[in-house]
Amino acid sequence: MTRTIIRLPLRAITPQRRAHGHSGTHSYVYVSVDDDRVKGNVQFPIGDLNEVTGLTIPQDEAGAMAAIAADVTTIQAYATDHLTLSADGRSWPLDFTGHRVLERKAGSYAILEYAARPGGSVPRRFTVAYDGILENDHHHEALVIIKTAAGVGKLRTETEQRIPVTAGSTNVEVTIPEESTANDVKGAAEFVAATSKELLRRARKRLRR
Repeated sequence: MTRTIIRLPLRAITPQRRAHGHSGTHSYVYVSVDDDRVKGNVQFPIGDLNEVTGLTIPQDEAGAMAAIAADVTTIQAYATDHLTLSADGRSWPLDFTGHRVLERKAGSYAILEYAARPGGSVPRRFTVAYDGILENDHHHEALVIIKTAAGVGKLRTETEQRIPVTAGSTNVEVTIPEESTANDVKGAAEFVAATSKELLRRARKRLRR
């Protein structure tokens, strides 16, 4: 399984919710691990979600928000049936904490925010299983995106693992870095270096005006 690791060093400069790259046809599952907390979201293309649930959610943000609010129990039940986080044979309960809409010309998304309950320390290895939309459309594709961070205080470098999921491969085995002082120092140093580079770029841009 191919894994591409992308480093996003500037949390204060780069928005946390990135609309860039949404195809309008893929599903996305975000899993963010921070100490003993696991949270994230699952993002369904609205057209595909309508087809598998029988709902009629519109594509515009205002209309979609109202429709999702009216049928949020149905959508949460669908997500629960098709997204599982687990380790050592035990599934982690998911608590849905909110919903939002990403309006895109290529196709808008219904997004459910969740928090997982691993029941203690987050293991270094766990499994993400996702077959939403895939079980109905074998040509559908999804991305599982694992987010971790290392550093000290606010000086933290965020790392993403982007792992493709298809109908023939719906289980993702995740390994996250061990917590260590060396990793935290490295993460803090990378944050400082990247922030300095960005500030320098902005200063040069202002001088060229």
